Amino acid sequence: MRTAFLPKLAVSVVALLAIPMVVASQEVKHTPTLKSCSADVRLWSSEIPGFPEPEKVRAETKSLTMREILSRQKALVDCQVAHPESDFPELNTLQTVYDMLMIERYSHFVERHDMSAKFMEEDEAGMR
Repeated sequence: MRTAFLPKLAVSVVALLAIPMVVASQEVKHTPTLKSCSADVRLWSSEIPGFPEPEKVRAETKSLTMREILSRQKALVDCQVAHPESDFPELNTLQTVYDMLMIERYSHFVERHDMSAKFMEEDEAGMR
């Protein structure tokens, strides 16, 4: 049950999170400089020893709150919007790491609160 549930949850969460990120990216009130974007990516990546190895990333990012992760994600999206011509492989990798952390935390929340059956029931009923 758990293995079948997680891919569906992952797709749903990513889709759910993509909408606010796109809207937020269009409302950039302060355009970040290329220098500040690079500095943020370097700093946040350096805080994760072993980046981007998944097991090390998980252990080293456990202390980040969802608010911090969401804030960092917004900053990364703002950087991409402000500098679309720039090549940011580390930024893209860091964004993927934050996406996976959020998906994992949402799925753990659903499991901890025994909401898997309710989620599946509503999803099958078309509530998305």
